[in-house]
Amino acid sequence: MLSSVVYLESARPNMDYERTATKWLKWLETIEREITWLAIHRHIFLETQKIITANTRIQKPSAFYTWMRMAYVTDITVGIRRQLSRDADAISLWKLLEELATHPQVMSRRRFVALYKGSSVERFADEDFNRFAGKGGLHVDVLLVRKDQKRLEALWNVVKKYVNRRIAHTDKRDVAYLPTFNDLDRCQDLLEELLKRYVLLFRASSLVEILPTFQDDWQAIFREPWIVTEPEEEQKAWLAPPTRTV
Repeated sequence: MLSSVVYLESARPNMDYERTATKWLKWLETIEREITWLAIHRHIFLETQKIITANTRIQKPSAFYTWMRMAYVTDITVGIRRQLSRDADAISLWKLLEELATHPQVMSRRRFVALYKGSSVERFADEDFNRFAGKGGLHVDVLLVRKDQKRLEALWNVVKKYVNRRIAHTDKRDVAYLPTFNDLDRCQDLLEELLKRYVLLFRASSLVEILPTFQDDWQAIFREPWIVTEPEEEQKAWLAPPTRTV
């Protein structure tokens, strides 16, 4: 039975494992923050597109729209690239998975089950860990981690030449394929999917939505005219400092 297998693990904490797990948790905080910002930026861009589509008065050629699209593409592709970085000093989702695949014993069934202790979902702990280790596995299954890495790399291959040759710097070589907005969405969708998966592994918590609740009405600025057309006298009066009274 599963319970008899679990008790084969040592109950004594390995201090090297503890330090590694602590480092990974800190990395995950950074990764979650950056992927969350990508989700926010995508939401704002798509909602702004809806505003433009709904208003025929502003549907006209504009350098502003070109700038907005290019700024979004640059922002998102660089953010995706950051999560695939293998640089020695980088913190990225790819590197987190690489370290996890190299040291799978750190994320053991015993450690994971302990995170559920005393919670209302404690009985689901072993079943949830099976998603990362297979039924009865004592620690994370390396093959499952590598599979997630390959999924990341497959999508990255769609955009990497564009980022490396057009965004990061200008390259003499041409780019045969230009990524589409759908390509960027697919990359972001996978980043969010894997973030949810590994938040469960490292924290034993369910991350239902990546996009947070906005604390302000970010669309409020669009309900105001951006170019003031008041007579010059009225503008001067509005800009003048307040009159002091005695």
